[in-house]
Amino acid sequence: MEWVVALALAVFHGCYSLLIVWHDTDLWSLRTYSAALAVPGSPGTWAVVAAAAAVLLIVGTVTGRERLVAAGAALSGLWLTFFALMFGIAAVGDTTPVAQPGVIIYGCAAVIAVTRAGTAWGRR
Repeated sequence: MEWVVALALAVFHGCYSLLIVWHDTDLWSLRTYSAALAVPGSPGTWAVVAAAAAVLLIVGTVTGRERLVAAGAALSGLWLTFFALMFGIAAVGDTTPVAQPGVIIYGCAAVIAVTRAGTAWGRR
């Protein structure tokens, strides 16, 4: 069932990267995205990395190449970790709890991605 996790991560990253491409900075108009927008080239940088993770995960899963799955899941985990950190930065500077759910959601998703990367790496 690990393939379900890999494809779920791929769908998330693929869809999110498309949303960024279609909506650009309008997608991140809330103040909770201010730290993420400070990354050079944002939001396009986030979209490129998300798309790369999606492609690696899909190709690796379809072809059975666990190294590609591991690389895609690791990239996914990094993306999600940094996104959780960006929400954490926003949460510290905000008097409302609006950014706090993002820290939890993206942080937990990062753990799932890193776990999938470790499983795939162990099978290579």
